[in-house]
Amino acid sequence: MATFIWQDRYSIGDATVDDQHRQVFELAEQVLGASDRDELIHLFIRFFRHIREHFHCEEALMKRLDYPGYQAHVAAHDQMLDELIHLSSEVRGDRWNRSEITRFVNDWILVHIVEVDRLLGDFLADMAASTTPSQADLRLHSH
Repeated sequence: MATFIWQDRYSIGDATVDDQHRQVFELAEQVLGASDRDELIHLFIRFFRHIREHFHCEEALMKRLDYPGYQAHVAAHDQMLDELIHLSSEVRGDRWNRSEITRFVNDWILVHIVEVDRLLGDFLADMAASTTPSQADLRLHSH
């Protein structure tokens, strides 16, 4: 079985987003460790909801910060959600296989966090370096 373990190098520098990413890893492990179909369905629903809520939070952060990669990032989220919807129907219809879920988690989620979200992390770091700490905190946490 594939193992998905959070590593500090995946951090993008935003505590909320990083915590949500850690939870993605934990939920992925649980989904892939499901022992029967009912447990898999329950865990997959939790996984799907968490991903959807995380994307909403991440997109709100990017919009608030006027992140230049916003549109491409949202498009990547939309593609992942489409794939999750497909996998969800496969799981509910008992047509799923563990390797398909593993591939999704590895190819979509991990690559997205390591590559696409890293760009957001770089933007956050650049923004923090070019503003005072109180200005950066105000931009990150204003609604």
